Amino acid sequence: MNAEVQAYYITQVEKILIRYETLAHTFGEARVRGQLDEESLGILEEFLENGRAVRAERARAATSGETPDFLPLLHAWGGVTVVYRQRLQQSPAYIRNHEEISKALEEGIFYREALEPLRADVDRFGHVQALVCRKRARDDSGAWTVTDEQLTLPARAIFVAAGATPNTIYEREWPGTFAMQGDSFLPHDATPGGLRAVTENQHCKQTEFGPFTSYQHDGHRVSFIGDTHPVFHGSVVKAIASAMRTYPAIMAQFSTVQDADAEEYRAFRARMSDMLQPRVTQVRRHSPSVVEIEVRVPLAARNLRPGQFFRMQNFERLSPVVEGSRLQTEALALTGVRNEHDPERLSLMVLEVGASSRLAATLRAGDPIVLMGPTGKPTDIPHNETILVAGGRRGAAVMMMLGSALRAAGNRVLYFAGFRTADELYMRERLEHGADTIVWCTASGPAIIPHRPQDRSMSGDFIEIVQRYADGALETQGQAPAFALDSIDRILAIGSERLLRMVQEARTGRLSGYFCKDVRAIGSVGSPMQCMLQGVCAQCLQWQLDPATGQRTRAVFSCAGQDQPLDWVDLDNLDARLAQNRVQERLSDAWLDYLFTRTGIARV
Repeated sequence: MNAEVQAYYITQVEKILIRYETLAHTFGEARVRGQLDEESLGILEEFLENGRAVRAERARAATSGETPDFLPLLHAWGGVTVVYRQRLQQSPAYIRNHEEISKALEEGIFYREALEPLRADVDRFGHVQALVCRKRARDDSGAWTVTDEQLTLPARAIFVAAGATPNTIYEREWPGTFAMQGDSFLPHDATPGGLRAVTENQHCKQTEFGPFTSYQHDGHRVSFIGDTHPVFHGSVVKAIASAMRTYPAIMAQFSTVQDADAEEYRAFRARMSDMLQPRVTQVRRHSPSVVEIEVRVPLAARNLRPGQFFRMQNFERLSPVVEGSRLQTEALALTGVRNEHDPERLSLMVLEVGASSRLAATLRAGDPIVLMGPTGKPTDIPHNETILVAGGRRGAAVMMMLGSALRAAGNRVLYFAGFRTADELYMRERLEHGADTIVWCTASGPAIIPHRPQDRSMSGDFIEIVQRYADGALETQGQAPAFALDSIDRILAIGSERLLRMVQEARTGRLSGYFCKDVRAIGSVGSPMQCMLQGVCAQCLQWQLDPATGQRTRAVFSCAGQDQPLDWVDLDNLDARLAQNRVQERLSDAWLDYLFTRTGIARV
């Protein structure tokens, strides 16, 4: 761990210990522990044990008048080991910036040289417990070879430095937008006559390095920096230098405007600020667990397409601090919905499933927020097909735009709208506008009463409701259902991992005889996400598998393509990914209950 990571872990285990003790005292240990399974309880105990060790070290240091020394604790807990295939002196970090190595050694990081990772061993919960490596050696010619000797390193987390590939996903989505040079955009310099390609003598210290892509339309140009640029690729230091060197080239493009008409330039800046700065205009609660945040953000609203989403956070400096806790949200992936009456506004649909999503209800009109997007690949809109949509609460948010787009393209839409209870239904009229027929499904309690003659309703098991609809059991006087399932061309499953699993299993199980063999089934994968920049941070990586063999084939960036062939989605992997931070999420949610109970924080 470097100093920042060490400090973060120390702070985290201390915070978990303090919150656990407070929650156990306030609500009782049984309630706090009762929401955790065996796997999560084991993780919690480890956090608590480490937190108590940190507390004891602070007490010892205070008594002795010393600075706390956490390095022995970190080493006792396993520490950090860097595994490298060659000698340390051959590593890019040593060659380019040896101070990095010196500082890492000072911070207690271990290095193991000449090892090649072979496999990761996991425990009974599927968590990594060891990294198995093969030792490497040099032959008589000096070349590195792999030996038969193996070494097992205990490990609870493995981070792989896999290199970087330029992110040119926009060109793949919109072919022909940019000229390419291998895997990168082709660099261009700006000249009085336009753009000129830079193809020779490309080096980060050259005078001409090409800060622009080939894009040139109506006076608009696109710059690119960092790992996307072939000249600055592969090094954090060079990536920072790329911004320093590109900034003057960008500002030079505005110099003509500034010199000719300063007032026009000021107006341009004001217009861009208005177009790009999101601000909350209204916050509404539609159900016990769904909140709508209406935002004025003209450029994003104009470019939103069905199936896309946004990354939203509140500002740290504007977040209130309550009993030492800053009420700042994590980055939330939220479905965007266009405003029907104002093209400069859109609504973000928040499903309250954890502390950060529940904090969204504390936002107020006028609040600025951090909003990135729209991001994600828009949903493919076919023409003149018969489509079955199976959706939960998240599916309802997506269907508010997607359903209308499907019908506008000549498709017939049968929508199975699933909710836990009838009071979870929200924005009903927009959902009805997006489907020819809706079958309202509730898991328990009273059924939703249909408002349209073609709609149906039932409470119970979701797949059983689909089956009963197909059998005509929801019809009166022996009528046939409006849609026969063997006429369905495409299935769209939009919802939780549980809903995707139900539909995936039912296609080869309980519903196997109802659909035609060539029906296309698509699942919208809501995996954990962080940057949501389409193929950058890898937090959203989702395994796909061969449905015939059950073997994994490749990992895909689900933030860049959330709609995937349903039979290919490795739902066990998705479930494990969603459970990664379950302990912290459950404790944070309980802590928010504690804060809400004690302070009466205003929220819709």
